[in-house]
Amino acid sequence: MVGGDPGGRGVVATASYEARAYGIHSAMPAARARRLCPHAVFLRPRFEVYTRVAEQIRALMRQWTPIVEPVSLDEAYLDVTKQAAALSATEIARRLQQQVREVTGLSASLGAAPNKMLAKIASELRKPGGLSVIRPEQVARFMESLPVRRLPGVGEVTAARLAALGITRCGQAAARGQAALQALLGPRSGAWLFERSQGLDPRPVEPDRPAKSLGHEDTFARDLLELEAMRAWIGAAAPRLARRLAQAGARGRTVVLKVRYPDFTTVTRSMTLERPTAEAGCLAEAGCLLLERTEAARRGVRLLGLTVSGLDTGGGCLRAAAALAVRRAGTTGRYPRRAPGCAQVIHTALRPLKPPGGPVPAARPPGCPIGPAPCGRNRFDRADLRAPARRCLTRRGPRR
Repeated sequence: MVGGDPGGRGVVATASYEARAYGIHSAMPAARARRLCPHAVFLRPRFEVYTRVAEQIRALMRQWTPIVEPVSLDEAYLDVTKQAAALSATEIARRLQQQVREVTGLSASLGAAPNKMLAKIASELRKPGGLSVIRPEQVARFMESLPVRRLPGVGEVTAARLAALGITRCGQAAARGQAALQALLGPRSGAWLFERSQGLDPRPVEPDRPAKSLGHEDTFARDLLELEAMRAWIGAAAPRLARRLAQAGARGRTVVLKVRYPDFTTVTRSMTLERPTAEAGCLAEAGCLLLERTEAARRGVRLLGLTVSGLDTGGGCLRAAAALAVRRAGTTGRYPRRAPGCAQVIHTALRPLKPPGGPVPAARPPGCPIGPAPCGRNRFDRADLRAPARRCLTRRGPRR
């Protein structure tokens, strides 16, 4: 297993299939994993190694096609439509799989199918180290019996709602029709499920796809019980995040705060700003405002994460619909426009490459998209922390 210290507050980042047989899974507390399997071997993450090997594998992928869309360190999509005229997608996948094993010594699970969703599902059918193919003429029969829960994007809550109505298979969802699914799940989600339940996925493989978000999170050795300590963490994370945004030449419009309570319940709160920003002070204040919308002060926190999404790499400032429009995380995404599907898509899932995951905060700059400071000021003091409508970090750094 790869993850944190089982003697502390570490979590499992990934586990071998032998360890999973004992009920161990990703995100499980490492201490619990040790209780389930006392003879398990725990390894500390080596992110630099994972990154280097992932680049080796990407280079192998690009030998077959320039259209490679990385999803994470251990996953990618390849569009081999043009190459399939001379060599089938199945044969390309088989040869790529062999190359990965020879060059890195790792096994790779691959799936070949007409679109991205089906290729991903196919890659999960014969893990570890398997190859599955879904041909266009097989899609209808394959989807008929596929559990709805296997669709990427369908979580436990949605699956439970569908099961209560007797919908457990994709064929049953498609038979209900789009209107019925929209009445149950809403216009966007219902239309999405109706499309996916038929095996349709219009998304193209996008090489060099820009990042959709940047973020940072930490699991603490001991629960944070004081708001001041939580705000201090946000104040330290915001400049780090601002530097990453600057390196990417991007600004973000939506700030998301992730909070995990001591009982492992996880919530997210998000805020859409008036315009994109990469300023540490703005990110810090937004994070503190979002913190007030959680139960952190009463329950304490085990983990905090700060993320910026809705990234903008352009030169202009696009104004959002309203300042301080607080929305639930995940409700701001647009349903993807229909685009030409890929005739042949290969999805790779590489194993075991999956990694885990006190400074003075910067002053909020003039024109911060969150809005004016109390009384027209551009810096904050402790009195502002008591203001119900505006909460932010203090300017005071750690005591020396």
